[in-house]
Amino acid sequence: MRGFLLGLAIVGLLIGIGLTTSQPDESGAARPAGPRPAAVIVAAVQHQQFSDAIEALGTTRALESVDLSPTVTERVSEILFADGSYVEAGQLLIRLDDAVERAELAAARARKREKFRKLERVGQLLEQRNASAAELDIAVAELDAASAAVELAEAALLDRSLRAPFAGHLGLRRFSVGALVQPGDVLITIDAIATLNVDFTVPASRLAGLEASLPLRVRSAAFPGHEFQAELSAIGTQVDPVTRSLNARAILANADLHLRPGMFVELEILAARRDSLAVPESAILARSDQRLLFIHADGLAQRRVVETGSRRNGMVEVIRGISAGEEVVIHGGAKLSDRQSVDVIAVHDGTATVAELLRKAAR
Repeated sequence: MRGFLLGLAIVGLLIGIGLTTSQPDESGAARPAGPRPAAVIVAAVQHQQFSDAIEALGTTRALESVDLSPTVTERVSEILFADGSYVEAGQLLIRLDDAVERAELAAARARKREKFRKLERVGQLLEQRNASAAELDIAVAELDAASAAVELAEAALLDRSLRAPFAGHLGLRRFSVGALVQPGDVLITIDAIATLNVDFTVPASRLAGLEASLPLRVRSAAFPGHEFQAELSAIGTQVDPVTRSLNARAILANADLHLRPGMFVELEILAARRDSLAVPESAILARSDQRLLFIHADGLAQRRVVETGSRRNGMVEVIRGISAGEEVVIHGGAKLSDRQSVDVIAVHDGTATVAELLRKAAR
């Protein structure tokens, strides 16, 4: 009886073991049982441009800027512009009272014509031997003096006209017709702002990474969420012995005139640009002092220790540890172990968020 009961116990144990170690698959055959595959979302390793960013604070400056002032004391007779308007180089903006100067110019031109006719007469007489060479020299000198007087009168008339020295936008005028102005009075400011200079300082310790034509990203609190593109144009020659920094300047295209001179801006200089492998930030896991991720291959999760670099727009630069074309786990990897079975429920290609992919997979 005791032997019979022992036999039943052994048979039951074997049956129990069989039930826990195998189960039928779809064909009816037994297959090994194990933990259920972990549901994950994967993304392909891709190439992306990275750089070592140098951050700085700067101020915008007009590419060209000038305060127009008269060179003579006179009354304003005509204003030929509207406040804030765009003007071309050489465009007449302000005319001062020039009646006297026009009359003097007319008189100087008349004297020049008289001296020219006298020179012609002396020349004819000299050919007929009725005049001397000395008389001819006097006539030439008188004509030269009359010509100089015309140029002087033209310059005096020109001083009564203020023109735009370059193309740009005008500020707000500070005078009216009839006002008496004098040298040193700022009548109007003209700025070329379709292109701006951005002046800033950088630590001397980052000098090795700076060179002309480096791209910059520029941000202004006046336009949140918007980035302006600029280019490093010049680097100062001297390092400030107190701050250990040096001046630098960038050129910024401002055709839409969003930015104005004197604005405070934040800059990011994109130094040491390079093409690197990149993965989404969610793929990187921190374990102790290591950075690792999981690669999906043949239905299994493979643990990889990686070396990371810069971060940009939700992507992480991976210096070593992965290869182009591999798939990394970006969701569901926190509880994975090496060689664990996984079930890929979605592939992230950037067209939808992870949350959207999860909702779609749950339907």
